[in-house]
Amino acid sequence: MATTRRIARRINEVFNLNANHIYYFYLGNWYHHLRDFPGILVDSNGYVCFNTINDYETSPYLQHGVRLHVRGGISSMPGNIQ
Repeated sequence: MATTRRIARRINEVFNLNANHIYYFYLGNWYHHLRDFPGILVDSNGYVCFNTINDYETSPYLQHGVRLHVRGGISSMPGNIQ
């Protein structure tokens, strides 16, 4: 069984996304924090790219706590690419 880390790396490679940091979670509502940019959050339906740390930190769709929570999942975010 592939780990989420391997899945994220493979998605980055296959789709040539050129992310410096990428996370995958199939539900799209919980992630570790991105540290390098451009950073991408991926779920089973698509992805959202944050080109800068400012884009990431100021997104009203993200709740920055101990972990990153996305209300409604990344599929509900503007800019989600499926």
